[in-house]
Amino acid sequence: MHTIALTLATTTSALLLWGAGPLQDTQTPATTSSATTSSATTASPIAPLPPGTRPTIAELVAARKYMSDLLKRAESSEVSDDDKAAFIRQVKDLATWLDRNADPAPVLESIEVPKSVQRAAYDTVAGIQRALADDGARLRINYDPGLRVVTIAGRRWEVTDAREQIVAALRELEVRMRDEAELALKAATVELDWNGGTLEQLVSLIQQQSACNVVFATPSTRLVEIPPFQIRLVTPEVLFQSLNILSADTAAPLMVEVVKETAPQSSTQSASDPIASKTKPVIVIRQRLPELKHAFHDLSSWTGANDKGIASLVEAIDFAMQNAGSAELVSLRYHEPTKLLFVKAPEDSIALINEIVHTIRNKK
Repeated sequence: MHTIALTLATTTSALLLWGAGPLQDTQTPATTSSATTSSATTASPIAPLPPGTRPTIAELVAARKYMSDLLKRAESSEVSDDDKAAFIRQVKDLATWLDRNADPAPVLESIEVPKSVQRAAYDTVAGIQRALADDGARLRINYDPGLRVVTIAGRRWEVTDAREQIVAALRELEVRMRDEAELALKAATVELDWNGGTLEQLVSLIQQQSACNVVFATPSTRLVEIPPFQIRLVTPEVLFQSLNILSADTAAPLMVEVVKETAPQSSTQSASDPIASKTKPVIVIRQRLPELKHAFHDLSSWTGANDKGIASLVEAIDFAMQNAGSAELVSLRYHEPTKLLFVKAPEDSIALINEIVHTIRNKK
């Protein structure tokens, strides 16, 4: 378990000047200092306080930020020595004012980080730390991701300000991540009131809600009828795999296979392959092949067993098989010398072919 230390520190000049100089009799920064005659002097954001009152945390924070801005300007190489001296005098006045009006007692407070933002909280806390450091805050912030605890040490008013910022930022982060998770869930799943239809129509409807790769092993698979159903928040992969069960007792049972990226085998590659995490599987759907039977018909006694008659017979059989959706499973071979018609097909298709041959042979 690692503890991440986020240390806040002012510049060297700020540490040297903080609290320097004699205490003022007033509660506001001196306005009669010689710094006010310099062209570099800027208006202080601190308003005079009524007797017996204390500044708010917001006023203390404003004074600290103002001091930090003055120090940055004093350290600039573009200002004159007189202006730098004026800035330093203003910083001393503000430091005195803060020492007089702010509670210097150090405190230590902790914040429990919600589990839902356990990892993402680091960047949020680090961002607040950088902003506070830029404003001249003197704090120490520690975040332990394992314990999900942020600790803040420093002067009471600065700790209170930092705590409010961190709590508000974590609450906002939690809401944003929850919203993002809900959007991701909705994008990855489908909700469907299916009234029945072909498999091709079902796939088209699903792809309108969620991107998925579906491959039909044979053209006839597209025409398989799927009965009505209702689903909520189901991934396409799970939905299509459920068709294995849904179609098991139908005339056209399906077999669905989901092909995913394989995990990297090399020890030098991460188990969480970034390519695999961004790609989508391929869903292959095919019909379960029924057991094929063999049969033959002796057409030697059929007076129509000529080129035209055989062609008409084969055309009629093909039409019937196309209509039944089993044409791809049927094989016909006619042997002219013996006038035998050989058939290879599922048992129910053979029964239908037998009826067709019998009907055509007896047709007058």
